[in-house]
Amino acid sequence: MPTFREDLHLGHEVALWETDDIRDRAITSQKIALKAIITELIADLAVTTEKLANLSVTTPKIAELAVVTSKLAELAVTTEKVAEQAITTEKIHDLAVVTEKIAELAVTTGKIADLAVTTEKLADGAVTNEKIHDLTISWLKLDADLQNIIASREEGGVALSNEWGNSTLIGLTQKMLSEALGNVHKDGNNFISLQQQIDQIVSGGATVNLTASPTTVFVGVHRNITLNATTNAQASSIKIFKNGVASPIATGSGTSKSYTDAITPAARGNSQYYAEFVISGIAKRYPTSGFVNVQAVDKIYTGAGATYGDTTMVEETSPHAAGTFNKQISTADGDYLFIEVPDNFNLTSIKLVSTYETSLAFTQIESTRTGYKAYKNDEPRGAGTYTYKFTIANA
Repeated sequence: MPTFREDLHLGHEVALWETDDIRDRAITSQKIALKAIITELIADLAVTTEKLANLSVTTPKIAELAVVTSKLAELAVTTEKVAEQAITTEKIHDLAVVTEKIAELAVTTGKIADLAVTTEKLADGAVTNEKIHDLTISWLKLDADLQNIIASREEGGVALSNEWGNSTLIGLTQKMLSEALGNVHKDGNNFISLQQQIDQIVSGGATVNLTASPTTVFVGVHRNITLNATTNAQASSIKIFKNGVASPIATGSGTSKSYTDAITPAARGNSQYYAEFVISGIAKRYPTSGFVNVQAVDKIYTGAGATYGDTTMVEETSPHAAGTFNKQISTADGDYLFIEVPDNFNLTSIKLVSTYETSLAFTQIESTRTGYKAYKNDEPRGAGTYTYKFTIANA
């Protein structure tokens, strides 16, 4: 006879039969209630692969650190499976980063160790005149035969004068000049030609300059600036560049080149220029680093009258940025206050300044000035001369 107990899974009492009372293969699927087989009734290792439905093992069913290397198929970890910044230095095998894996221009100065650039790493002709610091080529760096040619004074003739930039301690005679205009070939060695030396002396003594007038431009209307590139030596090429523009904006030759550049409201901020001169075959830039700056700033206009159309707006004489400024304005009885600000600004308040400040209401109206916004206060003013505080902010 069976005994009975309450089964928490089924919610009622069930009969407990002895094993010997149940015939072999008598318990079929239909005899097992839903959810009746609990964890304790499943033998160890009884759930095999065939017993798992496809896609039934979800992420929460996988224990932490349970997916080990041997469980990953070859080439199974794709780019999308790698988290951002997950590949750290320790994960990169020694000598594993080959040339093809380095982006163009990715090796910057900070990535090059001190003294890492050896002679073998320099391409032929890579060390140009601009890469050699002034006064760094010492006498000991000259070939012995070239030292003898330069130091020799017993040849006779007139030494090259100081206006070419050479020291009176080292004389270059007229005879040497005539013999060395071409490349000097001696004992199989090639020396720099004297003509090239003279070119370097002339270029080294040349002064170059670039000026802009004016250097502060008030925008709001179309304005021009004049750029002048000048040198005290004949230049075979003079080019004026504007930062952000690949091609030169002006080209010429001789000792000077001028150019007029237009500044419009769209050019607020810094406009930057530099000039490049080629003197005796050697390029010189002014300024040698950086740019000549032209600052484009904004003016505001204020006035008072019965209507905006018949009001004379006074142009402020100093540039204005976001912030506050005080303006003394005379009004007739019934006049309104008007202010125009560049369209990259907003008027945020008008206050009457006296023993205390009184805020005045105002409304934006249509401006007749290109690139500007106009505002009018809402209530007419009385006759007199008053100080008003205007506050403007970036749009």
